[in-house]
Amino acid sequence: MLGITLKISGRKTHDQTICLVDELIGMTCSVLNKEASQTMLIIQFVPHEQWLIGRHFRDDAYGYGGVAQEYRHQREIYAEVKAIAEQKVQS
Repeated sequence: MLGITLKISGRKTHDQTICLVDELIGMTCSVLNKEASQTMLIIQFVPHEQWLIGRHFRDDAYGYGGVAQEYRHQREIYAEVKAIAEQKVQS
C-alpha cells in the first residue's frame, strides 16, 4: 500500500482538506497507476506559530504584499499539482 504524508501550514478547513485529498489521490493514482482504495493519505496541518522558515517565525518570514512566503509557496505547489492532474485527465 502506498502511503503519502503531507504537512501543510495553516488552519484546517474541510474544503481545503477535501480538495487536497482529491488532487493528491487522483494524481498519485494516475501517475503511479495505483488504485485509490490502496493509497493512504495523511494530512497534517501545522499551526502558523509552529511553522518556521530558517530561524524566523512564519509572521516574520519574508512577507511580500501581506502574503507570507510559505503561503505563496503553497499556492504555487497547488497550481502545479492541479495542472499536472488536469493534463493527466485530458490524456
